[in-house]
Amino acid sequence: MRIFSKCIIGLVIGLASSFSQAQNNKKNDIYRTAQAIQQSVNDSQASNQDLSEASNLLNRAYDLINYTSRPVECGRVYEDQNFRGRMVSINSGEAIYNLSSYNMNDVVSSVFVFRGCQMELWEHKNMGGRSAGFRNEVPSLPGDLDNYFTSLRCNCN
Repeated sequence: MRIFSKCIIGLVIGLASSFSQAQNNKKNDIYRTAQAIQQSVNDSQASNQDLSEASNLLNRAYDLINYTSRPVECGRVYEDQNFRGRMVSINSGEAIYNLSSYNMNDVVSSVFVFRGCQMELWEHKNMGGRSAGFRNEVPSLPGDLDNYFTSLRCNCN
């Protein structure tokens, strides 16, 4: 029982931790699978030690599922140079179609992008016009891009 439960629950933990935020349906399937495993453990004639160990491993699986379901912050745009002034944060997989909604239209002067992420900014709303992509921090946008952007999208690996 002990080896079987470790193998199955380890598989559940590994799968749950490998999913990105956009794969919530698969995570829900894994969660249901973990619940089914828990029920089969509860119904078995396993020793108290095996049941305790399986329960602890399932709790770790649930924790990982919940952790990987949280939004991943992708980047931030700032009104002033050196990451100062008003700021708008964006999560991975999200887009802001018009920075006017945040009173930040045509005022972005610095960009911070988290490791493993890429942010693309556009001149006009709804991702229109010229665009520029960033993969790291830019404390001071070059003159032709300073106070220029109106929409953005960000994604992380």
